[in-house]
Amino acid sequence: MATLEDKLLNGPTITYCSSSEDEDVGICNDDPNVDNSASSYGLSKNTGPKGVKQDYYEHLQLKKEEEKIKKDLLLIEAKKFNLSSSQNKEESDSEDELERLRNKRLNQLKQRYLNSVKTLENSDEYLTAIENSRNCLTFIHIYRKNCDSCEDVDTALSSLSIQYPDHKYFRIESCILPTSDKFKQNACPALQVYYNDSLVGNFIRFDNNFNDDIIPEKVVLFLKQHDILLSNTIEADED
Repeated sequence: MATLEDKLLNGPTITYCSSSEDEDVGICNDDPNVDNSASSYGLSKNTGPKGVKQDYYEHLQLKKEEEKIKKDLLLIEAKKFNLSSSQNKEESDSEDELERLRNKRLNQLKQRYLNSVKTLENSDEYLTAIENSRNCLTFIHIYRKNCDSCEDVDTALSSLSIQYPDHKYFRIESCILPTSDKFKQNACPALQVYYNDSLVGNFIRFDNNFNDDIIPEKVVLFLKQHDILLSNTIEADED
């Protein structure tokens, strides 16, 4: 007797009958009313044509349920991904906001310091600043735009202008002065120090003396080593 698997795999040419222990009844698949179409859905718990059709419908239902489960799982994963992405975006936005506020604060402090160091707009103002260096030290920083070292010197001078307000502090862009292109490109930051119209200190590439660590305390010590002493009459009066 052919098995159900043979029937499903090999088609209607194999004689197949269904029987039970209680009844001696046989239904052969030569009956024209029997659906003998070949299929490959595997073994079945049912027998006979009606059983095969029932298995087929159950199989379709099972496939639909499996498809639904897969879709539900995909939706769950998608929601998890969106939630995770949203959280990451919120964290990123928070970090960006903190960075923006930090930069804003630094710029405000830098601007406040720079206000204490006057920018000379032309050569005439440069000469006037030198002529007015009476009974005080006058510092003139010759800078180049977009130069980190020049910005560090500006910051140090700004701090000194607060600590030692009896002296004068200026800055001028190198392209304003009648100097060579080589000087403009290679000499900055340059620091000039005048006293009573006389040049008492002239330091080309001022940053090279500090190993990229230009802080006010080191600048004061460096100037002292070159016999340029910063004084503060306010502190002297208090003593």
